[in-house]
Amino acid sequence: MNNFKNRYSNLKIVDIPDNKTDNFGKKLAITIGIKAAKNNHLLFTDADCHPLSEYWINEMSKGFGDEKQIVIGVGIYEKEKGFLNKIIRFDTVQIAINSLGYAKAKLAYMGVGRNLAYHQDVYYLNDGFKSPLPCRVWR
Repeated sequence: MNNFKNRYSNLKIVDIPDNKTDNFGKKLAITIGIKAAKNNHLLFTDADCHPLSEYWINEMSKGFGDEKQIVIGVGIYEKEKGFLNKIIRFDTVQIAINSLGYAKAKLAYMGVGRNLAYHQDVYYLNDGFKSPLPCRVWR
């Protein structure tokens, strides 16, 4: 991360010290990142994912127009050899069709965390990750 910091001056590294007793999960890391964020629009992916285009951030950011507060994208798996990969890719496409179809019908019920963006207010209006779904803010 420090190598990236040297190349990208706007990168902020937030360290969670290992106290050897607590098993901190992903939600804590995201919570700390949200609270440390300088900007209100937050874009999420997973460490094992990579964008298919150098314009990924730009394209996801366009979704915030018209006062939208949540932007969902798909997270398609790469094609690899093997039957299991075919099943995973098929399942992923089915999930994408369902979730995007319902969102288009203004009945959104999920977003894939590896390709998701939302306004910081969404996090706070829903008491972080404490509130059960449905989310209180959908515009």
